[in-house]
Amino acid sequence: MGLSSISFLNAAEVKVSVPPMLLKDTAQEISEKQFRTRKGRVYNLKTRKVAVAELLPFLKKETVFNLCRQCPNFDQLWSCPPIVPDFEKFSAGYKNADMFLFWAATGQFAEEESPAIACYEFLKKKNRKYMLKLEKEKNGQAVFSFSCDLCSQCGKKEGKPCKKPQEIRFNLTAFGFNIDDLTKVLMNHPISWSTDRNEAQYITQLSILLSG
Repeated sequence: MGLSSISFLNAAEVKVSVPPMLLKDTAQEISEKQFRTRKGRVYNLKTRKVAVAELLPFLKKETVFNLCRQCPNFDQLWSCPPIVPDFEKFSAGYKNADMFLFWAATGQFAEEESPAIACYEFLKKKNRKYMLKLEKEKNGQAVFSFSCDLCSQCGKKEGKPCKKPQEIRFNLTAFGFNIDDLTKVLMNHPISWSTDRNEAQYITQLSILLSG
């Protein structure tokens, strides 16, 4: 889902019970690195390895899909609900999930018309390149944090099959995950949301690599 269509997936909509000490314990399992591009753009990458089973409590398909109906991509892309595979079946052949959380401050894009969107697109390029490279190296299956945009017009809108079935990648929200709680609990990272009055202070994108 795009930047403009994910802001309604707010933490207030879905809650997961969190043990009081979980966030403190989780922080010890997370690694974080910072990168700077040649143009001086800075972004951060948090990583953590979990079992696929640890992701499942954050699957809230009915609630998330109801929210997704507000998005113009709903039932219009092969990578979006309600036509995506069931995650538990999709991940059945894998035991592990490496989590990769990319985030960057929107303030460094202040010269752009929409700093949040510019930051989102910047991160998406870094995210996609990193995950596809890792997917080949680890012989795993990447799941992105954004909708497929490989084609100028998705075949779904034309009533046709996917034009690039080997290249399409699904995203966590499309599977029905509540991303706000997933990042907060498993990655110790609250998401900054854009509102009608203020843009997000930073953009967060969470992708995973299924393996093992």
